[in-house]
Amino acid sequence: MIEKDKSLSVFLLHFLERLNGCESIEKKITESLTDICTFYKFKKGFVYQTDGFRYFFLKETIGNEDHSLKRRFEMSEMTKIHSDRMKVKNRPFYASRNDDNSLVDIDVLDFHKTDSLLVRQFEDSEGKIIGFIGFADREDTTPFTDEELQTIHLLLGSLSKEIAVREYKEREVRASNTLGSIMNNMGVDIYVNSFDSHDMLYANASMGSVWWH
Repeated sequence: MIEKDKSLSVFLLHFLERLNGCESIEKKITESLTDICTFYKFKKGFVYQTDGFRYFFLKETIGNEDHSLKRRFEMSEMTKIHSDRMKVKNRPFYASRNDDNSLVDIDVLDFHKTDSLLVRQFEDSEGKIIGFIGFADREDTTPFTDEELQTIHLLLGSLSKEIAVREYKEREVRASNTLGSIMNNMGVDIYVNSFDSHDMLYANASMGSVWWH
């Protein structure tokens, strides 16, 4: 028991040190997925993140050499019961296929094409689901204790905050691209001047082609 507690302490310290480090978010995610898989004996780890419109895309994954994980899916592909089952507070969704599974748990396992699955969804500041962190195909058949599930929930919560920052940055880029597309396809020249200096601050594509040529 002492050795197990010591091993957990080392794992947690290393995990938190990485999240507070200066590596890229992609490296933090991939290495965190790898370490959680190793420590809790999962074969696969993955992150799905919203595209801001209708799909959740597989952004990072390890152990998915057989390509069994969905490349993308829509939230509407999940039944409401399925979605609600994954909103359990203070712990991630976890199920391992056996004779005691509920029909909802079987539905979730079938959706992800696995016999065991642990998933935590994460949300933005408005409560909108923007992604999922999950693990599949656990090699250890020993059931998780409540304490273990709460620990994993907190770990994934810390990791999800890093991913949420990336989502906010990508959201800004999407908004800028959308606005640019609208301004460039209105069929008129548009520009913005500084009120004080009269410097041109912005010109859409049609105005820019006239201005610069």
